[in-house]
Amino acid sequence: MKIPAIDQGTCNLCAGCLEVCPEVFSFNKNLGFIEIKDMMIYPEDKIDEAIALCPEDSISWEDE
Repeated sequence: MKIPAIDQGTCNLCAGCLEVCPEVFSFNKNLGFIEIKDMMIYPEDKIDEAIALCPEDSISWEDE
């Protein structure tokens, strides 16, 4: 199964992924970074859109 991942080292916190796919991405205010919610199945089309829109190419798919 594929799961989305965020490279925190390159993420510039633009929040585009939050706008495109808030059901998967969330901003952790305490730690100051965007994280991915645990889900059984991820909406591939929405995550692919977030990947395409990420200005830093920080979002990718990983094999679980």
